[in-house]
Amino acid sequence: MGLLQRSCQACVKARRRCTIAYPCCARCSAKRIPCHYTNGPSHTEKTWSDSVIQPRKLNGEYSEQALILDVYHGRLDTRLQNFRRQVLCEDSYDGSRPPITDPSVLSWTQEASGALSKRHGNSLQIFNPLHLEIVQVFDQATLQQLASILRSFPAQFAQHGSTAFVHSGLYDGDDSNSNNLSLPLKQVRDICCSYQLGGEYLADRRFHTLRLTIQRLLRLAIRSINTFAETVAYAQAIIVAQIIRLLEPQETVTKEEEEDDYEDIERDNEKMWALTHTLWQHAPTQLSPTLSPWKAWLFSENVRRTIMICNVLLGVYSSLSRGYTMHPLCVEALPFDARTGLWDAQSEAAWMATAKRIPGPYLVTLSHFTRLKHPTGDGSESTQFEDLLLLSFMR
Repeated sequence: MGLLQRSCQACVKARRRCTIAYPCCARCSAKRIPCHYTNGPSHTEKTWSDSVIQPRKLNGEYSEQALILDVYHGRLDTRLQNFRRQVLCEDSYDGSRPPITDPSVLSWTQEASGALSKRHGNSLQIFNPLHLEIVQVFDQATLQQLASILRSFPAQFAQHGSTAFVHSGLYDGDDSNSNNLSLPLKQVRDICCSYQLGGEYLADRRFHTLRLTIQRLLRLAIRSINTFAETVAYAQAIIVAQIIRLLEPQETVTKEEEEDDYEDIERDNEKMWALTHTLWQHAPTQLSPTLSPWKAWLFSENVRRTIMICNVLLGVYSSLSRGYTMHPLCVEALPFDARTGLWDAQSEAAWMATAKRIPGPYLVTLSHFTRLKHPTGDGSESTQFEDLLLLSFMR
């Protein structure tokens, strides 16, 4: 008698490892091909349209109960979400959603629907207590505000060499002319400048250059032996470039090119998140004693903001393309420095003078910060960052 075959038929035929996820494994989901299991019970057999995970897009009105059921059965899982879950769970399973069969757990999940706000508000639901993931649905006004703030970052970076999560003072010493930006940031700044100039000159090459630059920087960031500071610079450069790619309309790109780029975008988003998660995992607990207080603060704040902005960007992109986003709560576990106004200081003297006027405590939880603040939108880089966090995580 032969061995029991657990992998799906497509993975067996291709001789590839199968994640054994239901209703569709990660490989079949990424390739959008039918996923069938030979040994699956009869009640799990699905048609072609049901077996391929095409993450549902929420259109117009939605039912809270239907949303919870979709989440519970994994119908909102994406390739990025499967990868992210696998990394965060330290490979305790191969990307597939562990079954929740305990009636008490299921009851808790259904009762927790009260955490969802009203139909036209931002809805937030913790749906998997085992792995602390949340599904979030933004109202259109909030989503457009978030997208608008993110879209302003490449223009700021082109003009000043800094933005709400990239501070030129980290790379330039005490001046702010951004002449000493690291190589990946310089390359992405050139691209940002080309998009700012606009016009018809090389318009048909901008998107192609943007995409190739992102993929090359991802390869260098992952394969090269970089210091932690270099990894931060790569992550920042890639995020700035991905903002243009994901949120800016590409007028010279055809619909066919957009469709062909879809899988590349999903793959690059996965690598971008993995890069910033590396920052989250390997952030140094002690900084060099040669760093001044200002430089030490800038280094720590650049790391924190880069991780947070990456997760906000992925959430906004998912919300625009699918109507919802899912992210782990590890972002909210980051220590958050409430002295956001210090970001605008362009010299150590200005930083020290401002820091002396701000009473402690300084490091707070993100949830505590969002309870104390309200979006203002006055345009400064520090306030832009505050508004992004408040709009993204405020309950």
